[in-house]
Amino acid sequence: MTMISDTYGWAAGINDNGEVTGVFTPPGLLQQHAFAYQDGVLTDIGTLPGYSNMPYALPYAINNSGTIVGDSNAAAFVYDNGTMSIVRRLSARAAYAVNDGGDVVGILETARGGASFDDHGFLFSNNSMIDIGTLDGDSNSKSVALGINRARQIVGVAWRDGNSEERAFLWENGAFLELPLKFLSRRGGSLSEVHLLQHARPRRRTPQRRLERPNQTRNERREALFGRFG
Repeated sequence: MTMISDTYGWAAGINDNGEVTGVFTPPGLLQQHAFAYQDGVLTDIGTLPGYSNMPYALPYAINNSGTIVGDSNAAAFVYDNGTMSIVRRLSARAAYAVNDGGDVVGILETARGGASFDDHGFLFSNNSMIDIGTLDGDSNSKSVALGINRARQIVGVAWRDGNSEERAFLWENGAFLELPLKFLSRRGGSLSEVHLLQHARPRRRTPQRRLERPNQTRNERREALFGRFG
C-alpha cells in the first residue's frame, strides 16, 4: 500500500495508465483540493476561481487520457492538459464521470417557477450541453447521471416527483430504461454499484448474448440486457 499524501483526503479514481485522482488538503489550508498522481508524483490541480476565500475542488473520475472531472466551487469542472476549466454552462453543478471520448455527465441546475433546482442529469458532448430529462418525463422529477461508457450509454439514479424511492436507470439515445430493483439488490443494494455499468462493453451482436428486438416487451428487453432475475 502506498500513501499518496500525508494530509486528509482520499483517492476517487484511477485509469488504465495508473494515473490517480482524488482529494487532499494542502498544508496550511482548510479546504480540499483535487490532485493528480502518477509515478510517485502528486500534482495539486487547484480549483476554479471564486467561492469567497475558501475555494475547493472534489474530483470524481479520470479517463484514460488523464482528463479529470468533478465539482469545484459549486460548478462542474474538467481538468485537461494542465488546465482546469468550468463545464461550458454555468448551470452544470457537478461532473461525475467522463468516458475516453471526453463525454462528461453529471447534475444540472434547472429553473422552474422562478426557482433553481439541482435535479436533472446532463450529458456534455462536443461542446454541447444536453439535459437528459427524467425517468418518467415529468420535469419536476429528478435524475442524476453517474456513469458513461464509450457507447455513450449513461447510468444513474432517478426519483419521481413526490416519491423518495430511488430508481436506477440506463439512458441511451434520448430514452430512459428503468433498471429492475433486483439488479441492484443482487449486488448488495447499493446504488453506487450502478457505476459498474460504465465499464461494460457496448452491446454488440454475439452468440453469447440475446439482444433486444424492436417488438420486445420491457421485461424481455431487461432480460436481454442483464439476464433473468428471481
